[in-house]
Amino acid sequence: MNIQNIIPSIQILTPILAITISTISLVVTSRIGAKAARLTKDIAEERERPYVAIYYHSIPNNDFKTLIIKNFGRTGAHIQDITFNPILNDYMGNPLFAKLKGTFLAPSQSISYSFQSDYIKDIQPKEYQVVANYYNGKHKDFTESFNINFGSEVELRSTYRTSDDVNKDISYTLQDMYNKMI
Repeated sequence: MNIQNIIPSIQILTPILAITISTISLVVTSRIGAKAARLTKDIAEERERPYVAIYYHSIPNNDFKTLIIKNFGRTGAHIQDITFNPILNDYMGNPLFAKLKGTFLAPSQSISYSFQSDYIKDIQPKEYQVVANYYNGKHKDFTESFNINFGSEVELRSTYRTSDDVNKDISYTLQDMYNKMI
């Protein structure tokens, strides 16, 4: 085979090969870019969404125990419904939080319902599953599920004191702040 015959073939194939490699690189790069853009959008939406939580709050030596609904997210939440399984009624016999349907919960806003400690002691069963259905300003639906145990004796510390000794109050407050930090 003569080298004179191979050179024209190489000169013809080289640009075709370069264009093919460039096209493949362009397609792969654009797909990676599109995937990265979608991922960035998803992360931004997740960061900016509402996060509605329902939890049980108890303070030592207090006659009331509180159930709290709070939006920990960065955007508002439109409450569709909050259901308890089994059904939990308020003092009037209505399903708890049923009146919140259609309300708006702003970021960091919370709504609470307090029970007398004796009511909590008599409540049966002690464990409930709570489901919160809500949507954001773009009408994207979210559902959160929580387990509430009214038999739990976990209590949050409070910095509220009623003694006449200021130094004692400051000491207790500092202890409470330390316990909250750990």
